[in-house]
Amino acid sequence: MDLKNIIYHIVTQNDLESFTKDGCYQPGNFSQDGFIHCTAEKSTSLLILEDYFKEISKSNEILVLAIDTTKLKAEVKFEPPAPVQGAGTSHIKEGLFPHIYGYLNIDAIAGVGKVKITEDKFVWPSTFDDIKKHL
Repeated sequence: MDLKNIIYHIVTQNDLESFTKDGCYQPGNFSQDGFIHCTAEKSTSLLILEDYFKEISKSNEILVLAIDTTKLKAEVKFEPPAPVQGAGTSHIKEGLFPHIYGYLNIDAIAGVGKVKITEDKFVWPSTFDDIKKHL
């Protein structure tokens, strides 16, 4: 996977299955936010996992979608963070964030990695599978 054009989106396995239809994914909070939240770096993704996914990870499998921006049909804009109220803020100092303004076409997903937790810390996926293994 060529990381030059890759951005990341964090999602639970359940939400990926629930919000994917007709070859496209759009999270449940899209109508509220107007875009799909993403990150451009592994380090920022790990901070977001800490800020938003600690409790969720206790009952859900957490995935990282590696998205090839050259294959996206929707527009991507790099913008200031759009924090979710009531969650952590350690990731906010990390600069601009990629936001996808529309559906995420499944064929733009270059790989899907399972996030592990070791000693109460999130661990970046060591491998990324084909999206078909998760739908």
